[in-house]
Amino acid sequence: MATATVEPIAFGSLDELLDAICEKLQLSPTEYQLAERRYEGIGTYIDRHKLPAPFRSRVYPHGSVALGTTMRPKGRQEHDIDLVCELRIEPAAVPNPIAVLDLT
Repeated sequence: MATATVEPIAFGSLDELLDAICEKLQLSPTEYQLAERRYEGIGTYIDRHKLPAPFRSRVYPHGSVALGTTMRPKGRQEHDIDLVCELRIEPAAVPNPIAVLDLT
C-alpha cells in the first residue's frame, strides 16, 4: 500500500499558524460579493411582490456575515447566510402583527 508524503510547513509562531488557518477558512472576496448580490436580490424580489412592496423592505446580513467572520463550510461549496428582512410598517396600520406573516 502506497502512502503519500506530506511536507511540513514551517511557521515562525503560533500566530502565523492561526493566521494561515483563518485565511484558508474565510470566504474569498469573490464569494463574499456573490453572497452580497444574492441577499440584495432577495430584497429586490420582495419589493416586486405587490403585498409587501408598500412596506419598503430592507434585507441585510446578520450573524457571521455582519460580523465579518463568515467561514467556508468543511467539505461543501455552499455556505449559509443569516438575513434580516426589515419591513417599514407603521404600527397603527397593523393591529395584528402576526398578520404580516400572511403577506405572501
